[in-house]
Amino acid sequence: MAVSLRNFFLTFVLALAAFGWLAFEYYDELLALLPTENVEVSQETSQESTPPEEESGPGTIILPGNGGDELGSLSGLAVTLNENGEVTRALFLRFNSARKAIFTCDLPLTATLYNSVGAMVPLRDFLRLYDRETCSMAIAALVGYPADFYVEVSPGALDAMVENMSAPYFVIPQEINYVNPAYTGITEFPGGKVPADYWKHVDAGKITMTADILAILREHYGLCDGSDGHGSYNSLASSMLKSFLDQLTKEQKTVLLSDPARYAAVLSGMNTNMDAAFMESWGELLMKYSTYPKTEITYTTRDATIRAFKEADR
Repeated sequence: MAVSLRNFFLTFVLALAAFGWLAFEYYDELLALLPTENVEVSQETSQESTPPEEESGPGTIILPGNGGDELGSLSGLAVTLNENGEVTRALFLRFNSARKAIFTCDLPLTATLYNSVGAMVPLRDFLRLYDRETCSMAIAALVGYPADFYVEVSPGALDAMVENMSAPYFVIPQEINYVNPAYTGITEFPGGKVPADYWKHVDAGKITMTADILAILREHYGLCDGSDGHGSYNSLASSMLKSFLDQLTKEQKTVLLSDPARYAAVLSGMNTNMDAAFMESWGELLMKYSTYPKTEITYTTRDATIRAFKEADR
């Protein structure tokens, strides 16, 4: 019994000495881990909380001295729809001014998310069934960040873009010339004079887009079966949208940055939360970084993709 007590006592003393040495050696490091008077410690922190340095969204603080321009960090979800309202693409974008970079990821439309009743739903259907606010939050399950802004890009967005942009242009691949459908079947006119609007015409080549020309294009492509080589309106609209969005960051940049309300109006034909107040806060970041080379992060698995975004964002 005495021997056991002696061994226990020796072990106890040695342990105290070891811990005392460790405390002395690492005192400064241990002290730094203790909360100070100015730090509030939450007792209800969720296990799913995102560490502060990895949080996304308006108001993100970019620390000085990192080589960035301190415009903040922003995430977005751009969903492309065709004229039938079908989802054809879902693109996640992460703007990081601290890194002076844009990271993008084409999300596979077959990727699945849990719906409101706990069933797995393909992303294609999830984006069609739920509102953009819900989709913007749910997308964090695939990339690690919720989307601060969302935008639906569809052929219907062209009208607001043409109306609010300053002389947008587009290259028409083929001349368009057809009879106004209002005169279909009419071959004779009073006095033998053909009405001025009998023919609808758009020249080929680079032209300034107007609401009237856009209406003619939409009508013609809606009537055309493709036999004349014009192709589909979806294809034309996609090319126009790409051209107009490119012009926003180039020819239109100065005008729109000086007028956030107009900037927002250009995108008002899209289902988006990018209003005038949003543009006031984030227009410069969007304009500047939209011209930067984009770094594509390929979607593989959820874990790998989330890890890739977190690593790229550091």
